[in-house]
Amino acid sequence: AHILRGHLLGMLGLYDYALAVQNHEVENLLEQGRNALNIWLDAFDTGYWTRADLLHRCLASVPQHALHIHILEALADSSKDGRFGEWATRWKGYHRKPGVRMYCQMRSHFRASSERKTRLLVPRAPIHAGPSDVPSLLHVCVPVTAFPVPGGIRGVLAGVAKTMEHRWQITYVTRAKGPDAASLDIRQFWSRGTHPWYFPAVWLYVVTGGRKLLSLLCRRPGYDLLLPQDGISTGAFAALLGKLVGARVVCMDHGSITLLGNPAFRVEQAAARRKEPWQERIRSVIHWPSIHFLARIATRYSDLFLVAGDEVESMYRQSFDVHPSRIMRYVYMVDAERFLLPDSGTRAKARGEQGIPADAIVITLINRLAPEKGLDVAIEGIAQALAALDPETRARVRIVIAGDGPLRSHLTADIQRNDLAASCLLWGAATPQDVVLLLGMADIFLYAGTRGTNYSVAVLEAMAAGCAVIASVVPRSNARLLADGRGIAIPPGSATAISDGLARLFHDPLLRRHMGEAARDYVATQHNASTLERSLRRASFFQPLLQVNNRQVESVHKEDALKEAE
Repeated sequence: AHILRGHLLGMLGLYDYALAVQNHEVENLLEQGRNALNIWLDAFDTGYWTRADLLHRCLASVPQHALHIHILEALADSSKDGRFGEWATRWKGYHRKPGVRMYCQMRSHFRASSERKTRLLVPRAPIHAGPSDVPSLLHVCVPVTAFPVPGGIRGVLAGVAKTMEHRWQITYVTRAKGPDAASLDIRQFWSRGTHPWYFPAVWLYVVTGGRKLLSLLCRRPGYDLLLPQDGISTGAFAALLGKLVGARVVCMDHGSITLLGNPAFRVEQAAARRKEPWQERIRSVIHWPSIHFLARIATRYSDLFLVAGDEVESMYRQSFDVHPSRIMRYVYMVDAERFLLPDSGTRAKARGEQGIPADAIVITLINRLAPEKGLDVAIEGIAQALAALDPETRARVRIVIAGDGPLRSHLTADIQRNDLAASCLLWGAATPQDVVLLLGMADIFLYAGTRGTNYSVAVLEAMAAGCAVIASVVPRSNARLLADGRGIAIPPGSATAISDGLARLFHDPLLRRHMGEAARDYVATQHNASTLERSLRRASFFQPLLQVNNRQVESVHKEDALKEAE
């Protein structure tokens, strides 16, 4: 829970231990502890007093504040790090400011009074601890724009649900319910006239979604954790209501927040608006300030941001001044057991059912048919690579494109223009079962995205299936995934790079196999359930254990306040 005195005392003890044992691992641990303190110390500083921890964000009592200063001075002597001494000197000065102690007491009493009144206005069920040997389930609410629908969010939430199935009881609140929802607890709210992005429908979305969430929060047993799946409209109403009822809000943004500062997206939007009537163009002028305002609300009132990629973290820190202590990284979980490598007979049978020869070289693309997926560049690169092949090898190549979207007609025209119709199969929208089948048939997986954030779920699943992957470095995580011979990373928007990558793989089946094996091993070890569970439990501060002892924590704060008053 980021308790300052706990970290400081632990550091001080480690310095004593390091003097006694002279252990290299302890020295490394001390270095990590110093780096963490230097990054996060300012999060405990309000400018007039210190905080005791970052979970409750309560002001420290006078004895706690004095303890912070004394330990920092001791750490400055032990570590020879002058920055700790500077913090101690600054915090000493807070004692000398007139009226600070009285202000802190009044603020603490006002906060406690406000929380009591909020509980009266928005009643929540009391928390009952289960038997000591059986951990109780944490009630989690996941507001999401549409679910379950094809796309990366469905894959991420499926991984979360599978990983936390024995710890969390999840309810989804959504505007649009997709197919295959029978086994899920989904609460749908009014969707007519609402939209999570466009003005003015976005405000109706916030109002109707917030109203539905508030009704659920007021029922028993309520929710202990809110996990909104975007940092703009969904995050805005979830963060506000979470703050009102005292539920923890952890925002998982999948890239929508980066659109606010993405020039390529602005160009796409401007091009689309030129075809719209003048009324729509006027409405778009109000759209961006409205979206920015909602993003500010979500950022201000969320407790933590659970992010997977560099792009989202950079946006929060640079454009919204979010402190690093409020950002936690996680990895997408891919169930490698779903993507069992088929034997030659099974693969030949699956290919035969789709009219694909058993000895074909199959290139597979699985993504939404949208401008940011770079499908025009992918088709051009494939055509260049095939043109350089001998007739016999060229006749063996098959292209399978799965997905649906607004560019389907453009994609069909590109395929005809490049004379690829005879070797190309347009699959349409792919279910999770279809994805397993398609990747099992594939030799090469191609991803040519020009705009993206976090991780590409399609790339991760292709790696788990043992495919040789060629992918653009958008999002940036693709470069890390495909490093060390696990795939071929290419610059976005380059048909020549795609052609060169395909040429390498066409002529070297051994390279394809080794690349696929390395990729599968990496995903199995780095993107598994235990890694994701650790991040999710940290983000929820290891609840429900914390909630079982929450009354004890509150009693400790009351005792500190009484001592201070005495």
